[in-house]
Amino acid sequence: MSQLLRWIPPIPSVLIAVVLTGANAHAADAPDPPAVGVAIEQGPPPSGTPPSGTETGGEHWKMRIDGFVELDAMHDSTQSFLEASANTPIMPRGTYAGDNGRTQFTGKNSRIGLTVEAPRYHSIETTGQLSFDLFGLQPTDATENDFSVIGTMRLRKAYLLLRTPIVDILVGQYPDLFGWGDAGFYPGTVAFLGAVGEVYHRDPQLRISKTVGHTFGVEIAAAAVRPAQRDAEVPDIEGGIRLFYQGWRGRAVQGNDRPGLVPLSLGISGLWRHFAVKEYLELPRAARKTTGWGVAINALLPIIPARNDDDFSNRLTLTAEFSIGTGVADRYSSLTGGSEFPALPNPKGLVIPPLFIPNVDSGLVTYDADERLRTIDWRGLVIGAQYYLPIPVVRVWVTGLYARVDSRNLKELTPLTNQGGIFTKAEYKDVSLFVGVTPSVQVGLSCQVTDQQRGNGTSPQNTRVHVATNLFF
Repeated sequence: MSQLLRWIPPIPSVLIAVVLTGANAHAADAPDPPAVGVAIEQGPPPSGTPPSGTETGGEHWKMRIDGFVELDAMHDSTQSFLEASANTPIMPRGTYAGDNGRTQFTGKNSRIGLTVEAPRYHSIETTGQLSFDLFGLQPTDATENDFSVIGTMRLRKAYLLLRTPIVDILVGQYPDLFGWGDAGFYPGTVAFLGAVGEVYHRDPQLRISKTVGHTFGVEIAAAAVRPAQRDAEVPDIEGGIRLFYQGWRGRAVQGNDRPGLVPLSLGISGLWRHFAVKEYLELPRAARKTTGWGVAINALLPIIPARNDDDFSNRLTLTAEFSIGTGVADRYSSLTGGSEFPALPNPKGLVIPPLFIPNVDSGLVTYDADERLRTIDWRGLVIGAQYYLPIPVVRVWVTGLYARVDSRNLKELTPLTNQGGIFTKAEYKDVSLFVGVTPSVQVGLSCQVTDQQRGNGTSPQNTRVHVATNLFF
């Protein structure tokens, strides 16, 4: 624990202290809020505009369809990234991809969701949701035209939620409890989430939670989650606690969504997992075992809180996340750091060298020089700010984001000949401007700069200009 506290940067610590002080000072009690995530009130809509989404149903069943149509255009200074940049390696100068730029257009971030509410049964409320976008896997032989134009449907959420007077139970695919995904902590940006160093992931899971209080509330949750390695035979275990104060709400946008009202919040969460990897041989017979873990702290602080749903003028909100762990790279979007298992020794100089085929995804674990199974360490920091300008008629707001991720042992675990292919640190800076043309139409412009530190000492950089347009329904 002393090591964890020593690694926590001072800025998130200050934010967390302020959040705790504000929440404890305004404690109250009222009916329970939703048990999963947080009730994010989308807004406005002003002047009697009907809420987004189409709702149908009779006296008992209700169905709601919502989502958005989105077009994104991106120009990068290198040819390192596809649609999303996230935590993928940047090609260095002196290479073709590092010396030349790229322009991309995509509509694949468009999304559609269906939510169904069953009739209330005694005191049990039942809700189900399906949500898809178009970023699914495509054939490896897809042409450039097909890759950009043909979007493959990808499952985002598919879950059943039972709310009962005792506990709430969620079964299905949903954002992970580690990092309190979808609970209002995501930063605002035109860029595709997750950002560099941001915990952002969805998984099939069984979650049990309990929320006490409404104006001031506490949610405690635990989940059994799809394991990072299916051959480990043991599910991941996640747990967390979230504090919130509904009497102090801030205007906040999650990624490139519409701005909503989110309460002052603090979330702490943890993850434990087990690995059982093939022994380091061409023809393995046994497994080598180890464990991984992670801790995340999230905070949302309304510096200038909003008074009501229509209040978009001169409002300021801060978000922060600090995370640390080992064997948890998959919880950060596309993060491996370039890590790969080392090649097997070839003392006989065979023309076709022996090949080790791992049964675990890259970036989580590897074998060191002594052939010991080791987990790879990562820690991340994401700090965001959102300011809503005092402009009449149209809604205009700006967001800023600083993020970083680094590993203290990836270079140590990588053979010298492979260190030019890994990065041990990445920093990300982002400024975005949003304009709400109408309550349903939104345009965003962003400049994003990503720097990485490679294992061989080089420091490649990518600059991206990103424009996004959305129609929400």
